[in-house]
Amino acid sequence: MNRIALSSLVAGVAVSAMAAAAKRARPSIDPRTGNPRLRYPLSHRLILWLLTAGLALAIVVPVIAKPENRSPKALINIAAVLGLFVPLLAYLLPETSRVSITWSHEEIVSHSPWTGTRVVRWQDVARVRFSHVAACFVIESRSGTVVRVSTMLSGLPAFAKALRERLDPSVYASCDKLIGNLAQAG
Repeated sequence: MNRIALSSLVAGVAVSAMAAAAKRARPSIDPRTGNPRLRYPLSHRLILWLLTAGLALAIVVPVIAKPENRSPKALINIAAVLGLFVPLLAYLLPETSRVSITWSHEEIVSHSPWTGTRVVRWQDVARVRFSHVAACFVIESRSGTVVRVSTMLSGLPAFAKALRERLDPSVYASCDKLIGNLAQAG
């Protein structure tokens, strides 16, 4: 098996294991409000920090250690790798450490470094659908506010139960089976 296929297989297994771990986990409790909170699991955050440190070390150390690695071609290759991974990590690190979804009997609150805080009251939810491309639930309010809930967040089954308890089934009809499966998993 070639290295690319093996790397793809390992990555696929890792992502599947991470998604399964997130589904098994319970939501944490927001210390400010006492409400349930969905966040990326600590394991996801640690893996990204290790990847960041590992990538930096794997690229920088060989260049520093051996002068022959400082050829123009090697430096161009290093710049290309950094050009691919640095933007991805610049997105993923804040995403995994600062995104959270909390809910109460009255509302859903989303915190994100990209969109700020968004609040949708349960009675204002117009539609819930699932985006297969982004692997997230998309909650749309009547006023146009959109909250996205990633399937990688810890405690998703508890949130699925809250959706079923607080919303009319017609609101989430397009993803009823998925929400039902998640609610039963918790």
